[in-house]
Amino acid sequence: LRHLAGLATTRISYLAGNMNARGVGQIWMVTVRVIRIGESEPAPLFAVVAAPSEDSLVDGTTDGQELRPAEFRRRNFMAALFQQARDEGIASPFKSLTPNANGLNQTSARGSGLLYRVAVNRQECRVVVTNARNRWVGALDVLVTERTEIDRKFAEADLNAPEWPEQATEGRWWIRYTVAASYEDEPDLEKLREINKASELIKRVFGPSLNELDPQLEESSP
Repeated sequence: LRHLAGLATTRISYLAGNMNARGVGQIWMVTVRVIRIGESEPAPLFAVVAAPSEDSLVDGTTDGQELRPAEFRRRNFMAALFQQARDEGIASPFKSLTPNANGLNQTSARGSGLLYRVAVNRQECRVVVTNARNRWVGALDVLVTERTEIDRKFAEADLNAPEWPEQATEGRWWIRYTVAASYEDEPDLEKLREINKASELIKRVFGPSLNELDPQLEESSP
C-alpha cells in the first residue's frame, strides 16, 4: 500500500507541476505524514510537493479582479510609502490614500485642475505638482518666478531642488522631485523617508502659491 501511495503521489505531483508550468491553473499539492520523535505524541508533517511559480502568483483585489505580479509589487510599494509617512508623522498629502496597483496616486492641490501626484516605476519614484490637461496652463509662468525661493527651501531641508520644465507641453506641465527607488526592490526606509519628506515639502511650499493663483489663469488657459 505504501508503494502504491508513493506512485500515486509522484504521478499527481507531476500532473500538478505540469499544469502550473503550462499556466492552466495555480495548483498546490501538499503531502501529510505522521511522525513521532521519541515518546512524543504523533504529529503531522506537511510537505509541499507542487506549487505555482512566484511569477504566476496573483493577488485578489477588492473588486474581485486579480493583480499581476508587477501590479502587486507597485501596490505594496505605495502601501509601504504611505505607512512610513503615518508611522513617522510626516504630513505627506498622500499618506491617507488607498495604494493604487498601477503605481500612481494623486490628490487635489486646488480643485480638480491642480494636482499633487506620486508615481513609481522600475527606475524611480516621482513626486509631482502638475495641472490637469489644458487647465491652469499659465500657472507655470507664475510659479517659475518663485523658483529661486522654492529651490532654497528644498536646500534648507537637505533635499535636492525639484526639476522644472522649460514650458507647458500639449496643455500640461509638471514640477517634480525624483528619487531612485524602484517597486521591483524591497522598500528602502531611507528612500521612502526622502520621498515622503519631499511630498510634505512640495505641499507646504507650493500650496500657498497655488491657492493665490488668479482664477482667470484657469479660465484663460487654452
